[in-house]
Order: sequence, then C-alpha cells, then structure tokens
Amino acid sequence: ASGLVPIASGSEAPSLDAAVALTHLPPSPEVNAALCQVATTAETVRAAQVAARTLGARQGACPPAPILARLQKGGPGGRVALAALGALGNSTDEVLKPIIPLASDTDPKDPQLRLAAVQALGALGSQQAATVGPILLRWIKAESARIATAREKWVKEPMGHTFAKGFGPEDASLPGAKDEAARFSNLMDKVHANNVAKAVASGQKLKAEKAEKPDPELLPDVDSQEIQLLAVSVQAAGQAHIAEAQALLEPLATDTNEELKMAALVGLSHLGANPDALKRVQPVW
Repeated sequence: ASGLVPIASGSEAPSLDAAVALTHLPPSPEVNAALCQVATTAETVRAAQVAARTLGARQGACPPAPILARLQKGGPGGRVALAALGALGNSTDEVLKPIIPLASDTDPKDPQLRLAAVQALGALGSQQAATVGPILLRWIKAESARIATAREKWVKEPMGHTFAKGFGPEDASLPGAKDEAARFSNLMDKVHANNVAKAVASGQKLKAEKAEKPDPELLPDVDSQEIQLLAVSVQAAGQAHIAEAQALLEPLATDTNEELKMAALVGLSHLGANPDALKRVQPVW
C-alpha cells in the first residue's frame, strides 16, 4: 500500500488509477493510513475524493487537522482539501467553521475556491442542515435573481407586427399601394388554397396557426461561467437534503442552460422529487 501513495498523491495521470488501486486492497490499518495520506496530500481532486470517500465509508480514522491546514493555504491545494473534506463526510463544527466563510464570500479572491467550498457544504450539509441550508438557499435566490435580470430583454414590450400609418403597402398615399396590396392578398389566398388542396389529396388536416410567441434573444447575456455558482449551489442544496430548496429547483429543471438544468435535476433527485422522470440523471460533479 505504501508504494502506491506517492503515485496517488502526485499530479500525473496515473494518480487516480493508483488511488483506485488502494481502494481495492483488503481493509487494514496500513491501507487506511495510506488512504488517509492520499486524501491529505493528493494534488488532484479525483484522487483525494476516491481515497477520502472510501475511508469515510469504512469509518476509518483520518484526522482533519492536516487537511484543514492545507485548506488555509488556499489555491489548488485548498480546492483539493475541500474535496477531501466533503468526501470524508466529517461534518463536525471544526470542519465546517473554515468552510462556511469561504462559501459565503460575496467577493472572493479565488472564485473556484468558493465553488469548491459550496460543493463541500453540499456533501457535508445533510447532518448540519440548519447551518448549511440558509447559506445554500441564499445563493440560489440571489443568483437566480441576478441571472434572471441579466437575461431580461432589452426591449421588454412586444414588438409591433403592423406598419405605422403612412408606411403600409395598403396606404393610399403611396403610388400603386392599393394595387400592390390586392396582388399580395390574392397571392396569399392562392398559397393557402394550394396548401388546402395538398392536404385534402394526402388525407391530412392542416394545422391551425398558433399564436406567435415573443422571440427569445438571439444571444444569451449569461455565459457558462456566470451560471457556475448557481448550478453548484442548486446541486449542493439537493445533496444536503435541504427540503426548502425543492420549490426553487423545480423551475430551474426546465432552464435553457443545459448545465443549470442538469444541476437542478440532480438536486431534485437527491430530494426524491419525481423519481420516474429523474431516474436516468447522473451527478455532474
């Protein structure tokens, strides 16, 4: 087991394979110590998560102090530390105390560290719902409102579909306007009659025209990076089993942004909502 630790703790591609190999070894104090070392020192999130999750499932001992010390340094190592803490599942006050300020920071120097902290709260929150719930709900409400504002149409009133007076082809003040309007109307009647004849000949029924819906913006005003905090918070709230989040997640499950929609569906699946509709949904992080 000790021989796999340096590989699993490294930054190279084999680190995850080495961590997985450790999890397949028969449980023993030596293997558990190796898993704890990987969870504490790994340079990649996936290797740390695999080791920590296995150790947590075995209820093996792994002191959080070294991981919390790594978290205080921030940076990539801090993000790995948060992933390890979430996977270990140790939701004591000692563990949550440094995570909560990071997850609550409205102007973080490292936005990715805040995202990792929110994810960790989701992993740890089921046993600390009273503490974690308000933070995640606050982010969901604030980010939902911010994104809704950013997506608002610049022209909020419905666009007109008729010519202004004096500009339409039927306006008598324009030379030949009446004749042009008549020719256009006659042409459209012929097109409609032709469509009816084709439908009758093929035994089909013409579909009734539907009322026009407002055209969506051609380009979204919110990119994928701006969606991240909301998506992570939504999924974390579900994972933490924050029951109050269900009403906030349901509208997002039909969002046009695929990342946000998937996060909402995963969150709802954790909350046990509509299991038949959600049975094929898999976590995205």
